[in-house]
Amino acid sequence: MGFDAQGNNTEEAEFAFRMIYVIVPVVSMILAYLFIRGFKLDVTEQEKLQAQITARDATASDTPTA
Repeated sequence: MGFDAQGNNTEEAEFAFRMIYVIVPVVSMILAYLFIRGFKLDVTEQEKLQAQITARDATASDTPTA
């Protein structure tokens, strides 16, 4: 890329540096969106998850530890 931290950079090096700080976050956000777009968390789903957590915690507290 040719970036110099001392400040002696060409216009191409500065452009490449800026693109890294633009393209990497944008691509990351697009990928994150694609992974979570089908994840529906409404009140009903949240209540189901809370019931599972409560049941798990109750089972864990009933199990004796060594």
